[in-house]
Amino acid sequence: MPGSQKQELVFRRILIGFSVVAGIAFLSQASAALWTKHGITEVEAIIAAQATALSRGSGLYYNLNEYPFTVSPYGPLLYGLEGIAARLGLSPMLAGRVISLAALAVIIALVYRLLALYCDSRYAPGAGTLLAASTANLVTWGSVGQSDMLALMFSVAALERYCSYQVRGGRTALAASGVFVAAAIFTKQTFLAAGATICVLYLLENPKRAMRYIVGLGCAGIAVVAALNWATSGGYWSNAVLANLNPFSLAKLGNHLEYFGFTASALCLLAAAG
Repeated sequence: MPGSQKQELVFRRILIGFSVVAGIAFLSQASAALWTKHGITEVEAIIAAQATALSRGSGLYYNLNEYPFTVSPYGPLLYGLEGIAARLGLSPMLAGRVISLAALAVIIALVYRLLALYCDSRYAPGAGTLLAASTANLVTWGSVGQSDMLALMFSVAALERYCSYQVRGGRTALAASGVFVAAAIFTKQTFLAAGATICVLYLLENPKRAMRYIVGLGCAGIAVVAALNWATSGGYWSNAVLANLNPFSLAKLGNHLEYFGFTASALCLLAAAG
């Protein structure tokens, strides 16, 4: 057997072995999440309670100065999906975890599609996908019923659709990227990175078309915000925007940087090397 074929065989076996380990770890995490009856995080239980109230016709965004004195700080998409599950007789908390796990599976598939757009190697997309699937931080958040993983799924889908437009063309892919950017923001408002990245890349490539894309996306977003705010008598703006305006704190910034260093420093080195 030639040396190159032998190296390829060894690499293939290593990749398969790591894939099996990552798959077992993912299934173990998913099984634990689906088996656990109580809240894994505090926010998870709050979202489930608010989704249950929504399913019973009590609304979602309340006046912050009146009963029940609760804040619904995220966009309506996850609440709505969990509310539908509650109407069907399912546990909203369990439904939230199933949604997050499904979103994580979609993210892993989208990572493969993204890498396949740019990589000619038959193993590079698989290796990159394995890296994403074995990222502990991603798998951890993918097993709790919060809005983060669903919003991240929409963000990665937006990037995948935009990259598909860049490589293969097609206005449908470009329009879909805008829809997914909006969906990410209306799931959790802080998921702006994908939309900002797409806008910057598009501006660098074709400023005139990019401005039409940005203005169209912005106008559509403002229209949806206005509609939600009108339908909730101002509740959406006060809950999802004003209640989320946290003061800047050096101590909290330090905590975030420390957490980022532990969870993402290796990925940043790999990205820089690339």
